[in-house]
Amino acid sequence: MYRIDNASSVAVKPAYAAAGATPNQYFDNGTVWDHDFANHLQEELANACGIKGVALSKASDNQLATALNGVQAISSAASGTLLDSSAHTRALSAVTACQVSGNNSKVSASAGTAGTASYIIASGAQSHIVASLAADVGGADMTLSGGRSFIAACYVDSAAMTVGAGNQSAAIACASAVNTFTVSGSQSAAIASSSTTNGALVISGDNSTAISSEYPNIVGDYSAAIASSSASVSAGKFRSALIGCSGGSIGHNNCVALASSLPGASPGNYTVYGGDSNANTWTIYSVTGLGEFNSLQVKAMPALDPADGSNTLWNNGGVITMGT
Repeated sequence: MYRIDNASSVAVKPAYAAAGATPNQYFDNGTVWDHDFANHLQEELANACGIKGVALSKASDNQLATALNGVQAISSAASGTLLDSSAHTRALSAVTACQVSGNNSKVSASAGTAGTASYIIASGAQSHIVASLAADVGGADMTLSGGRSFIAACYVDSAAMTVGAGNQSAAIACASAVNTFTVSGSQSAAIASSSTTNGALVISGDNSTAISSEYPNIVGDYSAAIASSSASVSAGKFRSALIGCSGGSIGHNNCVALASSLPGASPGNYTVYGGDSNANTWTIYSVTGLGEFNSLQVKAMPALDPADGSNTLWNNGGVITMGT
């Protein structure tokens, strides 16, 4: 597409005349083709061709088609309709400083910060970023690279947020501040969580999650931190969880910490780790901060293995009795 450039053309567009006495008419043989109509037609086409910011080129005769091709990714009909196209499957809608490179992926109602390299990027196939913000922090991107993954209502400020190599993963209503926020495990999620000055929120275990947490580090598979302030599931550990904890750490398989705090916590908080050292053995690894609780009954345990060889573990004068 190009604007007319012959010797009879002018450099400045003439002012349009007032509307004619017979508007909305049609051409017929002998109808006069005037400069108003020609300039209107030229400018309508030129503006449509340049909608994506591409400069007009006399060497190209497909710029209008290229500008309109993006609508192939959007289809609407009153009855059933089929959109079958392998091209133009990346979409941006109501965004600023966002990029989409993954096939069948989209960024919508989101904003990066132009000029600071703080971008929102969807590079994973069949992935979507929605209602999210990458603030003006000079290079802190929000990146979605996992296939069939999702970022929604999330915020980046002074650190990067990445839903990475893990497929079928998500970050929902989360924030990344100061440290890197990463969800890289497959089939994993961070929900209403944040990364703060104490450490990066990292979920690298497969089939794992952090919910309403501040800075958990979940690296064990099939593991979780729920409503926690700080938490950790060690690398190589599986099927373990921290629930309702202000802090803690799990370094064993098949373990759980419920309504827990760090060792030395105030009365009323307690931590129980229970796991298996082999197929049918449960082990109490530690009990801390029992406070007013003076006993704890642990039932349905096929075998016991307390450190002293008995079925009783003492802590701060309290007695924990283990039986069936």
